[in-house]
Amino acid sequence: MFPSIGRLQLSKRRTRLLQRKRCTESFLAEFDCSSSRSTNGLRPECPVHVHPGRLIRLWGIAPTLGIKVKNPTAHFLHRHLIFTIHTLQWKRIMTPLAPLRILFTGVFGLLLLGVGGYCIWRFVDDRQPSSVIAELQDTVDLDREISRDEVDTVELVRFEDRLVVPTKSASEVPPWVWIASGILLISLSLFGRWPLMWSARLLSSNSQLPLNPSREEGVRLKRPDGTELNVETYGNTNGPTIVFTHGWSLDSTAWHYAKDLLGNRFRLVLWDLPGLGLSKSPTDHNFEIEKMADDLAAVVDFLGGSQKVFLVGHSIGGMITQIYGGRYSERLREHVAGIVLLHTTYTNPLRTMLGAPLWNAIEKLVIVPSQYLMLGLAPLAYLSNWQSYLNGSMQLTTRFTSFTGKQSYEQMDYAAWLSTNAWPGVVARGNLAMFRYDAQSALRQINVPLLVIGGEHDRITKPSASEEINSLVTGSELSRNAGGHLALLEFHEEIMARIESFVEANVAVKLDGSLSLPRRA
Repeated sequence: MFPSIGRLQLSKRRTRLLQRKRCTESFLAEFDCSSSRSTNGLRPECPVHVHPGRLIRLWGIAPTLGIKVKNPTAHFLHRHLIFTIHTLQWKRIMTPLAPLRILFTGVFGLLLLGVGGYCIWRFVDDRQPSSVIAELQDTVDLDREISRDEVDTVELVRFEDRLVVPTKSASEVPPWVWIASGILLISLSLFGRWPLMWSARLLSSNSQLPLNPSREEGVRLKRPDGTELNVETYGNTNGPTIVFTHGWSLDSTAWHYAKDLLGNRFRLVLWDLPGLGLSKSPTDHNFEIEKMADDLAAVVDFLGGSQKVFLVGHSIGGMITQIYGGRYSERLREHVAGIVLLHTTYTNPLRTMLGAPLWNAIEKLVIVPSQYLMLGLAPLAYLSNWQSYLNGSMQLTTRFTSFTGKQSYEQMDYAAWLSTNAWPGVVARGNLAMFRYDAQSALRQINVPLLVIGGEHDRITKPSASEEINSLVTGSELSRNAGGHLALLEFHEEIMARIESFVEANVAVKLDGSLSLPRRA
C-alpha cells in the first residue's frame, strides 16, 4: 500500500545490518582473530547501539583461543558457530584486579561442581523406591486379599513389609540425562583444561617456537630484609650483559625466548622477584616498588665487572627499573648502558589500563579491600586458582587479558600456569604497592639511552602509557608492536629483535675502550 515506506524500512534494515557487520569486523580486528583493520588504521564508527561483545560471529572456539583451523571440515564448522562472549567480558581481569578474577573464576568452578553434584543427586534420588506419599500399613492387612476396587483405586507396592503408594518423578527427564550431565559438569570443573588443550592443538596451525622453559642452578643473593633473590646466568659470557626483570605473577622463566634468541651473542641475567619463582619473600613483607628497585641495584652490583649492563623490564619489572633509574641516577651512567621498558606504565596501573574510569571509581571501595581479603584468604584463593587452571577458565582469562589471538596454546597455558602458581598473598601485597606507585619524577632523572616498547592491543598497560613515558625522558625512543601485554611470548621474535638492535646501537664500552659484541651465529 505504501511501497516507499516499505523500501525505506528495508533500506534502514540493510544499513543497520551493515553497521553491525562493521562493528563486528572492527571488534575482531581489535583482537586480531580474523579481520584486519581498515586501510587508514582507524576503527569504524558504530552508531548503532550494538555491543560487539554480545553475539559475535567469532568463527567458533578456535579464533576465541587465537587459533587458525587447517582442515576443511573444521573450517566449515567454525565459520558457522555463534559464540557468545558477553559473559567472558567479566573475565578480562588484569593483575591488579586479581581478587575479582579469582572470585569470578572460583564461582564459575564451584557452580560447575554444584550443578554436577545436583544432577547426580537427582539421578540417585529418582532411583530410590522409598519415596512414598502414603503408607497404608494401618489400613490394609498384608494377609488379607485386596479387593478389586482397591486395586483399581491405587497401585500398591510391597516395600519392607508394608504396602505403600510410590511417588512418580516430578520430572520427565530420563535418568541417564541426570547422570551424564553430572559426570560431564564435574569432569569439566576438574579436568576441563585437557579437552580445551586437545581441541586447540587439533585446530592449531601456529608455527611458534616450542615453549619448554627450563632452569639452571642459580645464585642465592641474600638481602638485609631476609629476601633471597634467585639469580641465573645464561648465554655468551663474553658478550654484553642484559639484566631481565619479569612482570608480576610471573617468574624469570617468562624470558624463555630471550635465552633461545639472544643467548648466542649476549650474557643474560635473569632473576626472580621477591616471593615469586625461586626467590624468598622478605621477612617484613615489604613489596614496595622502591624496595624491589633496591633489589635490582643489588643484582647489578653483584654482577660487577668493567662492563656496563643493559636493563630490560616488563610490566612491574619496567616500573622497578624506572624507580631504579631515579633512586640511583647519580651512578646510573657508570653502571648502565641502556634501558628497555617493555609494556609498562609510569603510574598506578589502574590509571592506564582498559576500563580505567571504572577501576578508578571503585578503587578504594572495592579493589583495595579485595586485595586485603585475598591476603587473608590466601590458601583458599590459591586452591581457587588451581581449580580455575584445571577447568580451563584461567586459560581463557589469560587469553583475553594478555594475548591478541596469535599465541599458541602452550604459550597461553604456560602464562596461566605462572599466574596460578603465584602465591595470592604475595600478589596482593605487590598489587597494593603498585597502587601507590608513581615514576614521573624518576623518569626525568634517567640519563642513559631508553627504549620504550608498547603494544597496540595491550589492555593492562595501554599504548598511551608508553607514549607518556617516552615524553618524560629526553632522547628516548618509542617502539610499538601488534601484541598484548604478553607480547614477549606471543611476538617474541619481534620483541627480541628489537632488544638486540637496541643493544647493538648502545653496546657497553669497557674501560680499555674495546667493544664486546660477538657476531651472530
